[in-house]
Amino acid sequence: MNTPSYTLHWEFSNGHKWYKYFDEREHMEVFLTQCGLRSHQNISKLSFVVSATGKTVVLAGTIEELTA
Repeated sequence: MNTPSYTLHWEFSNGHKWYKYFDEREHMEVFLTQCGLRSHQNISKLSFVVSATGKTVVLAGTIEELTA
């Protein structure tokens, strides 16, 4: 089984946490746009992890908030 290339994580202000795997960044970007996650007023934390490097990219919130 192949490891997904990207893991998108998001958290709502009510504390509910979600994640979704993507094989391609383009598919992740389409999902972000279609779901309106970048501009959703109740999203408190939004990030993705690049599997190849282990790097976390913060889109909303701070890295300190994401690891707390």
